This record gives sequence, structure tokens and C-alpha cells, in this order.
Amino acid sequence: MMKWGPLWKLVLIVVLAGAALIALDLYTSFDLLGASEPPPALTPDWEALAAATVWERTAPSRTEATPTPSPTHTPTPVPHPPVASYRLEVAASPDALGSVQASPSGDNGLYTAGATVVITASCTIELVGWTGDVPDGQSASANVLTVTMDRDRTLIAGCAEPTPTPSPTATPIPSATATPAPEPTPTATPTHAPTPVPVWVALADTPQRVGDGAALASDGTDIFALQGGGEKGFWVFDIDEGSWDILARPPRGVDHGGSLVFAGGYIYALRGGTSDDFWRYDVADGAWGTRAPTPASVGWGGSLAWDGSDTIYALRGARRDDFWMYSLSGGTWTSLAPTPQRVYVGGALVFVAGDVYALRGDDTVDFWRYDVGTDTWSTVADAPAPVVRGGALSSSADGFIYALRGGVTAEFWRYSVAGDSWQRLADTPDAIARGSALLSLSNTIYAVRGKPGKDLWRYTVTGIEP
Repeated sequence: MMKWGPLWKLVLIVVLAGAALIALDLYTSFDLLGASEPPPALTPDWEALAAATVWERTAPSRTEATPTPSPTHTPTPVPHPPVASYRLEVAASPDALGSVQASPSGDNGLYTAGATVVITASCTIELVGWTGDVPDGQSASANVLTVTMDRDRTLIAGCAEPTPTPSPTATPIPSATATPAPEPTPTATPTHAPTPVPVWVALADTPQRVGDGAALASDGTDIFALQGGGEKGFWVFDIDEGSWDILARPPRGVDHGGSLVFAGGYIYALRGGTSDDFWRYDVADGAWGTRAPTPASVGWGGSLAWDGSDTIYALRGARRDDFWMYSLSGGTWTSLAPTPQRVYVGGALVFVAGDVYALRGDDTVDFWRYDVGTDTWSTVADAPAPVVRGGALSSSADGFIYALRGGVTAEFWRYSVAGDSWQRLADTPDAIARGSALLSLSNTIYAVRGKPGKDLWRYTVTGIEP
């Protein structure tokens, strides 16, 4: 076996020889590069080599990068559409025998879309039933209704009226029977039938429900009606047949402030709905045509009246005091003296006895007369109660003016031009709401109830006590 001593010497010689060769190679390289002096000789540090018997693994240091903050983005606000709102009108009929409460009460009857409203009827005797927009699935005879506001609604609580108590009949005391003396046969007194008391009579319903801007007019034979509510419905009612027919539609839908008047063989119409459209319907040809637009847009309270000759008078409404005249022969508009106050919902116009009369509406009792000769307005007797949505006027051959109060009430009045006084007449069969209209034909009054109904009624003037 070989001993370790000679082997160690052999390894050392090999290592020294390798080191000498490396040094020679480096020296030659520096000389070729023009170095000023050769590098120092490389002498291995054997003590260091001998000491390095243990190796350590040192974990490399890691420098973590500071995270760059993400840029902050401010979200662009998304515009929200305006919140829709709907109107709720409630009342009891007759109003003296009950009341209706809505909870919450809303803002002047306005509620945001989707709001839930609890409506409670309180009648002096009992509730007969609800009419109007009764919610689906709920009983019309329930005292309490729950309404979700998804559209305009009108609800009327019908209250029972008291039954008159009959007076007791006295039992006669028998008396002695006397032999009567013969008497001459009396001459018979002629019997006079009592004058019938005027009442309202229901006629055939309109073809569709009417709405804001519904209007009536007559050519003296038939009744013409605009549907209103933004629709183009236009119909004629045959008084003799008691039935409706559908006519040619107007150029555009009619809305609040819509009005009709028969004048000079044609029917003239305000479109309303904050527009200046003014049209004419040819009764003979059954066709519509446009006329000169009104001087400004017409809104709530717009109304027309004919003087029986060449002039149509018009209220602008829309909470304005504009008052105009239209010449049938000239086809032009002229501005007249403004009304004493601004006219709004319930505003109405009528021509009688050579003057123009106007209801202001807007929940007021104001009633005015316009002197055609002097172009001036004056105040006459106030209406019996404030007039609101659904207020309407019409004049009759008896020289009186007839009026609907509106505002979901059944009140019907008559105004005496000669006496400058008002009289309450028989209530309408149901409460009057927005979109109602009145028409006089001879001594008969016709009325459209208004939204949301299709009711047409007739009232005969004969028999009213002055």
C-alpha cells in the first residue's frame, strides 16, 4: 500500500506547476497589451485554503420594491332620471255624509312613483262602495284601501244617505154616525199634474275614458267630443239614437287646456297641453284643418266661447292673464284686456247676453264679466265655493249660466245674469274630476264626468224653482 507522505508531495508539485503556468500566461498578456509592469506573482495562500474546511450558505438579501399606489379614479356621477310623481284625488259623496283620509297625506295630493298610500273612508251611516281607480284585488266595499302610486288615481267613497222616518199615523176615534143631510153635488176641480223636478239621467258611455282637455260642442243637432288626456279620440253622439260614433282624429293628441266651440258652421278646437295649436273641423266634410296658431301656448284653464257672430273669445290659462279674440272672417288673433287675475285649472269661459263671463279656477271663487264694448273686466258675484280641476261653464236658452265646481265634488250651480246671484241645483250622479265638460242645447244640459270615467249625463232645465 502507498503511504500518504510521498503522495502529498506529488500533489504539491502539481499545484505549484499549475500556478507557475498561470502566472506566465498573465505576464505574457500584459506585455502584449503594453502594460508598464507585469502583475504580481500569484502565490497561493495555503493557510487560507487549509482553514476553509467548512462552507456556509448565506441567504441572499432581498430588497422588496415599494409598491406603487394605484391611481385613484373619481367615479363619474351617473345622472339619475327625475323621480316620477302621481296625483291622488279622494273624496266622499255626498261630502256632507262622510270624509276620506289618505295616509301619508302627500304633497298637495302628489306622491312619488311606487309610494304606498292607505285610504280610509269614514261615513256617517255606512259605506256603500268605492268608485274610480279601485286597486286590483281589493274590495270596493272595504272601508280601507291600500294604493300603490303607479299612475294618477281618483277614488270616491259613496256614503249611504239617511232614510226619512215616516210620521206615525194617528188612529181615528170612532164617533156616532149621523144621518147626513143631502148636499148638492160639487163641481169637480180640474187636476193639475205637478211640475217634474229636474234630475240627472245617465246616457250611453263615451267610447273611451276621457282625460284632461276633454271638451264638448254641438252644431245644434249632434254632440261632438274630444277625448283629451293626450289622446286623439274625437266622437259624435247622436241624440236621437242615443249612441256614439267615432270620427276623424285631430292632427295631434289633446291635453289640459283643450277646448271646443261650434262657430259659423265649423267646430274650432284648442289643442292645449302648452301648445299654440288651433284647428277647425268641417262637419260636412268630416276633415280637420289647421288655423292660425294662438298668440302664446295654452295650458290648464284654456277655454273658448263664440259670440254667435264673427268672434271667438279665448282664455290662455296656464297661470297667465292673457285673453284673446279670433276673427272667423279674417283668420287672425287679437290680444284684449288681460283678466283681473291669472287663470289656471278650472278656468272656463262662456258668452251670454252680449258679454263674456269667466271662472278663474285655481281653487278660488273669482267670477268675472267682460264688457265687449269697452274692453274691460269687472267682478261679479263670487261662485258658491272654490272652483278647481274639472270646473266648467255653459249657458242655456233660459238666460242662465250653469257651472260644475269640479275638485272631485258633485256640486252643480246656476248663475242668474239678471240677479247676479248663484243657486245650487241637484248634484251630479257622481263626483266630477279633471277633464269634465258642460254643454247646453236648448233647455237641456249635457255633462261629461271627466277622468277616469266614461259617463255622459243629461239634465233638463224645465221645472227649476227660481
